[in-house]
Amino acid sequence: MEIIEKPHHVVVHPFPAQGHIKPMLCLAQLLSEAGLYITFIITHHIHKRLADYLPSLTARFPNLHFQSISDGFPDDHPRKVNSDYFNEMKIKTKPHFKQAVVSLGLESSDNRSSRLRPAVSCIIADGYLVYSFDVAEELTLPIFTFVSHGACFLQAYYCIPTLIQQGHLPFPDDDMNHEIKCVIGLEGLLRRKNLPSVCMLREVESPVFQSAVNDILGMNRSSGVIINTFDELEVECLPHVDRGSNSEDTDGKSTGGVSKFDGKGPKMGMEQFQVVHPSPLQGHLHTYVMIEQLAKFTALKFDGKGPKMGMEQFHVVHPSPLQGHIKPILCLA
Repeated sequence: MEIIEKPHHVVVHPFPAQGHIKPMLCLAQLLSEAGLYITFIITHHIHKRLADYLPSLTARFPNLHFQSISDGFPDDHPRKVNSDYFNEMKIKTKPHFKQAVVSLGLESSDNRSSRLRPAVSCIIADGYLVYSFDVAEELTLPIFTFVSHGACFLQAYYCIPTLIQQGHLPFPDDDMNHEIKCVIGLEGLLRRKNLPSVCMLREVESPVFQSAVNDILGMNRSSGVIINTFDELEVECLPHVDRGSNSEDTDGKSTGGVSKFDGKGPKMGMEQFQVVHPSPLQGHLHTYVMIEQLAKFTALKFDGKGPKMGMEQFHVVHPSPLQGHIKPILCLA
């Protein structure tokens, strides 16, 4: 049987929490509209909660497919949203995720049945799922990090090692309004209470804190970073996110950051990505692309000319008061 040339195949793998799944699902829809074959890999637990809505999504986006994997816990596990569950989940889920990616088919595979769909071209994974970077390296696949919280969060998150080095972490006292002045682009804006919650821990040697640092190092292994934001929302921060991650200027201030794409990178059906391979002397450089920019490369525009959702009559937008919920709904508004 002749194998017909098919579009590139992207695996999208979100962190199993609502504020992460929603923006990554929007991204998957955009890429599907662009003609890419998308497999959205979620846990069995999340899949059951979404089961009633998936048929309508796949009908609207025929290139979008869903696959579920085990998170390593029994069905009756409470799955409380806390660091203990998530840290254990990341360990237990890795082999199931790798098996799922392999089963979807790789370019090097001789399994003809797996080639009935496009071979997996790359992975887009939530930045919290460090095991995804291990799997991508083991399977020699390019991987892109997705940051659901936006550029300011990424800037502060990237700078955690610098904050430790300069004595800002752990906090020497309980003044949560103390200004953090060493993060370029967030001067006058960033206070202790605004830092990621892991920074509230008093022991940098704790497993939870070390896990957060490993997440940062994991993102530095990716080929690029996709940020859930747009220029006008984070105008003060984005120019500095574009300067190279976890680097410092001459005053010892951390710039954080990733390197902006210019469209000159390898072609994968997603020409907006530029893969950057820095030398050790360059620090960690990345590509970043915002969902707003992704929309410009697809048929799904934010100009009212894209597919209709049958809800044009609604004008009231009311987000849950959480960062991961407010930003994507603000983009929609």
